[in-house]
Amino acid sequence: MSLWEVEQRSRGQGYSLSNPDYGFEEVGSHISYPVEKLTMRVTFPPQLDGITPRPRCRRHPAIPDFPLEYLPEHRARRRQPPVQYVPDNDLAKEEARELTYKTESRTWVLEIDHPIPGCTYSLQWSVPDPRAHKRICARTVAYRKMLDRLLDGSCEPNIVTKCQSRFDQLARILMARFKVGFDQGERQTAFLMLYDSDQIRLRPALTNGPIPADKTYDVPLGGGVAGAAFLQRQIIAWKNDPKSKSLIRPASSGALNSKWVLALPVFHQGGPDATGGELDTEPGAVVGVITLGSDNEASNISDCEPNESDENDTSGEEIGQEAQKLAQQCVFDMLQIIGQAGGHADPVVPTVP
Repeated sequence: MSLWEVEQRSRGQGYSLSNPDYGFEEVGSHISYPVEKLTMRVTFPPQLDGITPRPRCRRHPAIPDFPLEYLPEHRARRRQPPVQYVPDNDLAKEEARELTYKTESRTWVLEIDHPIPGCTYSLQWSVPDPRAHKRICARTVAYRKMLDRLLDGSCEPNIVTKCQSRFDQLARILMARFKVGFDQGERQTAFLMLYDSDQIRLRPALTNGPIPADKTYDVPLGGGVAGAAFLQRQIIAWKNDPKSKSLIRPASSGALNSKWVLALPVFHQGGPDATGGELDTEPGAVVGVITLGSDNEASNISDCEPNESDENDTSGEEIGQEAQKLAQQCVFDMLQIIGQAGGHADPVVPTVP
């Protein structure tokens, strides 16, 4: 998680800077009955090297007469306001003495003997803020608003038609590249997903392929394959495998029967002045996500998967990058089409080299 994501979610949930937990992420456990030992382990990715979590302890305000939440009659009812647990800083300070770090695995471990029932114990750490330059973020928002015209009706029909035609051209190229040659009945679908900061969700702006019209394909921030690619800012090739350990679940898999999905994030490009050729891949610089789905388990989208048996094999990554370049070019072509129509005073949109 990045601070950009925290800000987006906080705005949608009504949180503010006055919240003492704002800007922090944590994992923990509520103790509702006596246990001998509680062990919490947190393994940080390389991006969080140098960050030290802090133990947090919070107790139920009704201790010792707190509800036994493992009993059905004591569980919180729907729409019931959450209980405001009271921080116990002295207890947290005492437990902090048991916090250890295992260098070889980048894992923090906290072992608590006889944790107190009615308390919540957690490890909390500050969320990093590696977001893009403010001018890049501002231009990214401007690009999204330009593309939003395809949805809000402010674009003339001929402009929408031109953008749809350009997207259809990309869809045909991607579908041909990743199509299963022996299955003429394979169904492929493509989406251009845009981020709606008011609704904190991604929603489709353009589509191609057999898509049921009576379904909604909006996904909350971070949801589904498109949401994962948007937040992780990475190309994702996802397989619908019940045995997979992946936590990604596409919101539309039931309607589209997707067996494979390829998600290609589209970025702002060229730095604060949009004059360079490098992609700006920091938080806040993602314009949208283009996805390609297939209902065939043998889809060639699998070509984009990393080779788990040979970490030096980068062919899958290179195939995904080639597809991402095509998606990047398509979206920026559409921005050119929209920006040059009707005399709109839009920022100059650079062409992808």
